[in-house]
Amino acid sequence: DIMLSIVKGIKFKLRPGFESGDECYIDGEHSTIVRIGLLETVFEIDNGRGKVWRYVPNTLIDNVVLERIITPKKDKLKESKKIGLITE
Repeated sequence: DIMLSIVKGIKFKLRPGFESGDECYIDGEHSTIVRIGLLETVFEIDNGRGKVWRYVPNTLIDNVVLERIITPKKDKLKESKKIGLITE
C-alpha cells in the first residue's frame, strides 16, 4: 500500500497543471493546494467555518473531482490590478 501511495504521489506531482499554491476546486469546494507529498496531498479549504486542511491520501486522489482555476474571477482580477499585482 505504501509503495502504491508513493507512486501515485509522484505521478500527481509530475502531472502538468498542478503544483503547490495553485487555486482549485476539490469536490466543488474552493481550495488551495498546500503540499503534494509522497503519501498524501494537502488542500486548504475556506468552508465558511474557517480555514481547514483536507488531507487526501494519494491512493484516493483519482477519486476526487479536482478542477484547477486558470483564470480568476473578475472581482479578484480588479483587486489584483488595484493593488498593482497586474499591469496592462
